[in-house]
Amino acid sequence: GVLISAYDSPVQQIRIPFTEKRSILLKTIRERRPFCVDNALEDPEVNPNFLSRFGDSRAFATVPLIAQDKATLLANQAALAIENSRLYGNLQEINSQLLLAQNRLIQSEKLAALGEVVASITHEIKNPLVSIGGFARRLDRNLKENSPEKKYMRIVLKEVKRLEHILNETLSFSRESVTSMTYQDINRIIEETLSILEGELMDRGITVKKKLSATLPPLLSDPQQIKQIFLNLFLNATQAIGQKGVLSVETSKGKQQQGKFIQIAVTDTGGGIDRESLDNIFNPFFTTKQSGTGLGLAITHKIIRQYAGDIEVINRPGVGATFLVRFPVVESKPRIKKRKKPSLN
Repeated sequence: GVLISAYDSPVQQIRIPFTEKRSILLKTIRERRPFCVDNALEDPEVNPNFLSRFGDSRAFATVPLIAQDKATLLANQAALAIENSRLYGNLQEINSQLLLAQNRLIQSEKLAALGEVVASITHEIKNPLVSIGGFARRLDRNLKENSPEKKYMRIVLKEVKRLEHILNETLSFSRESVTSMTYQDINRIIEETLSILEGELMDRGITVKKKLSATLPPLLSDPQQIKQIFLNLFLNATQAIGQKGVLSVETSKGKQQQGKFIQIAVTDTGGGIDRESLDNIFNPFFTTKQSGTGLGLAITHKIIRQYAGDIEVINRPGVGATFLVRFPVVESKPRIKKRKKPSLN
């Protein structure tokens, strides 16, 4: 192994005469038993020649390996133990990578299957809902402004509108959209998305801090999909903060073994995510809010994966959370699996 090779050459160069009176190595051979040296610099039995070869070592152990025919066997067993330790470490790393890949595959298959079910159910709900909304608006126009019936009808229309919003959001999750891909300036899309939320951010007293890289490469993408990602992340951060806080956005570029990437960090001061929710935040229909579909982060995760990107959460309990989004920089259009859009007719 590497560890043995690093010590093999210095060991072979050590020469200690048998006439040496005080030597821990000779003592080990003569008495045929191991010794442990705690402080090599102050131990008089540590040979200067030995100490010069291993000047950084302050503590070491010696073991006799000359016990007749057992010497070679013991040395081989020591080398095998070191090699097995190294292989075990590599195996743990490989298992960790396989587990991560398996979880991603399971998540992808789960979302695909769920998407088919959601599309079918949404189709069955939306058609009668459109009829209900149409008749309710027609009745609303014929009711007196201050009548109790008018008040009730306004509530019906409000709830119909809310249900339509939920269904539209559900549909955007359940279907794959075939889009027109162009090179986009991520910083510009972030600015545009923040301007949409400017009024709400001001009303909540939330300060926005931006640190956008001027050398960010363009991303081959659909601007509406990328804007949807940031809109969901910014809304999620805004709702986590509530009132009086800081929303930070930082863009940067980086390079790793797989290639170059663009990174976007969205940080809030919303107190962080509780442990029970942390493992489920990207699951569809999971939400800790009283209102909402729980599809915002699921849609975000789905779009990011379509562009071969990834999203990571850095949680700081009691402080806030950071969502890190990374997109690989590609020279050609990424392959997005085409699936037939669900028909609503």
